[in-house]
Amino acid sequence: MGQKQQLRGFELLKAVHLEIERVLMTPTSKLKRPQLLKYYKDQVEKLCSGAKGAKV
Repeated sequence: MGQKQQLRGFELLKAVHLEIERVLMTPTSKLKRPQLLKYYKDQVEKLCSGAKGAKV
């Protein structure tokens, strides 16, 4: 899809991990950021460590 749209490498999503978790959202579908950070901490660290020149 990105090639069709002639997107550059930095415009493409890479190494994205998403899940829908109701306990991580309010009844009005807003994100509970502290709970999200705690829940996805390992995945975020993996994404950051896999990025070139990333500082964690």
